[in-house]
Amino acid sequence: MTPSERQRLERLAGKWLEGSITPEEQEEFSAWYNRGQDLPAVIPPTSAECETEHREKILSGILHAMRRRKPVGWWKPGIAAALILVAVGYGVYLLFCEYQHRVNHAEIAIFNDIAPGTDKATLTFDDGRSVTLDEQQNGVLKFDGSVRIRKEDSMVVYETTDSEQEKTHYNIITTPRGGQYSLRLPDGSTVWLNAASSLRYPTTFTGSSRTVELRGEAFFDIVPFTASDKPGAGKIPFIVTVNGKQTVKVLGTRFNINGYEDELSVKTTLVEGSVEVSAQKGGSALLKPNQQSALTKTGKLTVTEDADLEEAIAWKNGQILFRDTDIRDIMRQIARWYDVDVVYQDDIPERLFNGGISRNSKLSSLLQILETSGIHFKVEGKQIIVTR
Repeated sequence: MTPSERQRLERLAGKWLEGSITPEEQEEFSAWYNRGQDLPAVIPPTSAECETEHREKILSGILHAMRRRKPVGWWKPGIAAALILVAVGYGVYLLFCEYQHRVNHAEIAIFNDIAPGTDKATLTFDDGRSVTLDEQQNGVLKFDGSVRIRKEDSMVVYETTDSEQEKTHYNIITTPRGGQYSLRLPDGSTVWLNAASSLRYPTTFTGSSRTVELRGEAFFDIVPFTASDKPGAGKIPFIVTVNGKQTVKVLGTRFNINGYEDELSVKTTLVEGSVEVSAQKGGSALLKPNQQSALTKTGKLTVTEDADLEEAIAWKNGQILFRDTDIRDIMRQIARWYDVDVVYQDDIPERLFNGGISRNSKLSSLLQILETSGIHFKVEGKQIIVTR
């Protein structure tokens, strides 16, 4: 199933659950569900018209079809079986198909709930002085006669008043765990920075390239840029170096880079335009929209043709989204966004999850969802203990 087919299924399933599905959509949903079935199932106009056992069978079929590969130990009778989260509009539907066990808040040992991350970051100027952005009022943060730096809510904005600087000055914006922030560069490009990330960049773009250095994760919306208004002036490429291991070269485009050091690979996902990804150890790839490159720690560069864009940029859109995602991958995201440490007490079996929830949700809400798989969590202070 392609990402677009999966997203279409999610929308239809969500509308079926809330009772807003049209007759045409209901026919499409039923046809999809019964594709390849020897004994077609009857799909009522709404889930409310289903008997419990029939509804569970339908939801089980949806979950089975949405998995790209068989998750180990995911569907077991006698345990809280399957969980499907279907995003519809701005809402999230949690569908619990349970046989003998229902998870509730009391079963998760949380002695103090933890709030999600917020808009916060530190800006370090070229002279070494730093400001905590979430403690600053809107307005001018610094003006040196050629560059004006302003804060506008959760964004830092650079305005160049004199592009003929004799020396290039660099600033660094850093988000902590539990933080995110956005930045408008002097060329008009916009960068959204995820938690536990940093970006080093010049306060003005001069010369033959616009080069920035990323650690962590960021979404880039890059505008075309020329050094001057003179006729024949060529466009200046925008270059992102990631952990000193990879460079991404573009002219004008929208893309996401996940370059966290604790991830298995550096992933570059292209939304619009084109980018050239080059590995330090050799090898390059020219990405087209909907493609994703992955650079492993050994230097191997691969390209996925039909990438899941929604999952790749979910964080920027205010969601935690996982599709066929291992519990350890999810816990790394949780650790960064909720500013917690994760400890595994047992040998946790492989489980693949499909679902999502708002990034504004408290930690207990997310853990309650994950507990339906049979994995258990205990939160003590800023530590999550994961057990079987």
